Amino acid sequence: MIVGGARRALGGETWCGDAWGWRRVGAVDRIALVDGLGHGREAAAAADAALAAFATVDDGDPEQILRRMDEAARTTRGAAVVVACIEPAMRRLVVAGVGNVRAVLFGRRRVHIESVPGIVGTGIRAPRPLVLDWSDRDLLVMWTDGVATGLDIDRSLLRLKHEPDAVARQLLADYATGTDDAAVVCALLTGASP
Repeated sequence: MIVGGARRALGGETWCGDAWGWRRVGAVDRIALVDGLGHGREAAAAADAALAAFATVDDGDPEQILRRMDEAARTTRGAAVVVACIEPAMRRLVVAGVGNVRAVLFGRRRVHIESVPGIVGTGIRAPRPLVLDWSDRDLLVMWTDGVATGLDIDRSLLRLKHEPDAVARQLLADYATGTDDAAVVCALLTGASP
C-alpha cells in the first residue's frame, strides 16, 4: 500500500486545522483524516489532539478508534474525522466517519463512503463501520470540507494513481475551495504491504 496526502491552511493563516496520519499495526494499515472545526490555532489543536489518540490505539476497528479520538478531543473545539483500516491480506477496507469529511473508493466500481453527522470531541456515538472488499490497485481518496464535494478523479489522474502524493496534491490544487483549511489523503490499495 502506498499513502500520500496534501493539506493547506486557509489563506493568511499560519496554523492548519486539517491533518492526517497513517500507521501500520500488525497486518493492518490505518489512516485517519481530521478536520479541526474552523481554522487557525484552535482548529490545529483539535486535530493534533485527535491524531495523538489515533497514534496510540493499537487495536480495534474504526469505531473504537473514533471513540478514543473523541475522548482525546473533549477539551478542544472538536473535529470531523474519518478513519480507515485496510487489511491487505484479506483485501478488506473498514471505514467510518463523523462530521463533514468524505471518502470514495475508486476502482472497478465507485463507492461513496458517507460519514454520520456529529463532532468528534463532544461525546459522539461512534458510527457503525462500513466494510468493503477491494481489488488490487483501487484508490481510496478521503478529503475535508475545505475541498469541493464534487471532487472527481478523471482518467488523467487515474494514470497517476501509483503516486498517491501527486494525486493528493493535484486534487487539492483543483478542488480546494479557498474558504477553509483543506486536506486530501490518497491510498493505493495493494495486496501486500512493504
